[in-house]
Amino acid sequence: MERGAAGLRQIVPEIELLASSPLRRAAETADIIAQAYGDLRVERIAELAPAAGIDRVITWLESQRARGTIAVVGHEPDLSQTVCALLAGTNGPFLELRKGAACLLEFPSAVGRGAATLDWFLGPSTSAASARTVTETARRLLRRPAAASAAAIGLARLGEARAACTRLANESDRDALHDFRVAVRRLRTVLRAFRRELKTVPKKLERQLRDLTRATSGGRDAEVQLAWLAQAGKPAGRGPRGSALASSRGATRRIATRGRTAHGSSQR
Repeated sequence: MERGAAGLRQIVPEIELLASSPLRRAAETADIIAQAYGDLRVERIAELAPAAGIDRVITWLESQRARGTIAVVGHEPDLSQTVCALLAGTNGPFLELRKGAACLLEFPSAVGRGAATLDWFLGPSTSAASARTVTETARRLLRRPAAASAAAIGLARLGEARAACTRLANESDRDALHDFRVAVRRLRTVLRAFRRELKTVPKKLERQLRDLTRATSGGRDAEVQLAWLAQAGKPAGRGPRGSALASSRGATRRIATRGRTAHGSSQR
């Protein structure tokens, strides 16, 4: 997190206000950012607490417009939903702020739903050195027709799902199923958010993606429980419950792989 905060300062040299949720984890993250900016003061804001509500956050942001650049540290899924509401007026979210991710929004006029523009978005693994590339990509999308940009975003999400799907055969890759499910959900969100622009995408595909997410839910739950058993030092593979969990995980990975194969063949 310290490296991420230092990288953030390279991209955004000055912050007028550093605001954080009152909860400890968010406040600790804000303290790291504050140190990167030379012991910047952190203001704990009740509106940034979990489940405070998007409209409360937007109202608070509007009241702070005179303060220039504001850095906000909060919680998921609240932050992603707020960002999507500010960008497109939808609670999507079509953009996901995982731990360590950041984005920069600009408001040409008043702060409100659909009033923001996205300057850049950096994922947790994105280095500060690649920020210029990310920014240029966003600008290129904005210059293209809406349908073409929406299609490019959708294809990128599809590529993420396919990449994660190829990892499912590796039993030692504990994050493969999680990453696959996240990519599928993100693809579904893009299809819903840009339904008007992506008129040629059949609604059947959205239903298939929904069914695939539901079919893999039990297996992901089993993976989480197996990981907990392993951490607790208990042999997960012994006994009927451990065997059932392992069987559920393996079956779910096969379902996900078959879903990807069926989808791929239907597109030929």
